[in-house]
Amino acid sequence: MVEKASNLAPAAVRPEDDIDQAFVERLKMLVSQEGGVSALAKKSGISISGIQRYLAGGEPTRKFLLALAKASGVRLDWLLAGEGGMFAKPDETVILTVVDPRCIDDPYVEGPSWRNNEMDFIKLPPELFKQIGVDPAYLFALAIDGDAMEGALSHGDYALFDYKGRTFDADGIYIVRLSNRLVARRLQADFDGALRIICTNKAYSDVVVPKDRLGELELAGRVVWAVCKVF
Repeated sequence: MVEKASNLAPAAVRPEDDIDQAFVERLKMLVSQEGGVSALAKKSGISISGIQRYLAGGEPTRKFLLALAKASGVRLDWLLAGEGGMFAKPDETVILTVVDPRCIDDPYVEGPSWRNNEMDFIKLPPELFKQIGVDPAYLFALAIDGDAMEGALSHGDYALFDYKGRTFDADGIYIVRLSNRLVARRLQADFDGALRIICTNKAYSDVVVPKDRLGELELAGRVVWAVCKVF
């Protein structure tokens, strides 16, 4: 999830007596560790001005904290409240951002529209990422809504998708923007260069994107794993 100064209410700088100096010091440590404000901004997707606001005492938002924790690998409770160690132990959980399926276009914001929405997060064991051989730094999660992908992904499951897989390179399940929402769909190449968008639930019809319109298709990433609901 990316936080941009242009689409978020400004973080007002509080009176000096109200500033959480301990948080500011932790943020300074993080900036130093990552090689400066510019380096941290590039790695986390947060604007330079946004980081500078919080260094000046602005009240940190949830989006800001989650983006920093995910990008830098520091523990969220340490960043927020100074609790525990700065970094997670090898056997501790990994935080993944859950993106809002709604895509809200903002002409003043760079990057994919879905990365500018409200978000939540889930915690998963690090062994999972070793098992599937992916770097969690590039993973996001989408909560599956509906039965269109029943048989592969059920309502309430989390589809973990790799943000690096934003271009179609092989048949598989991807997170696709359709009608201003993110959905999971199977993509399959047709012989004529078109791309077929498939629901595993055959009650839904396939959608064919002609070869000359593939540039209009927005992919958020390729699904690499599913976390199934337990009830």
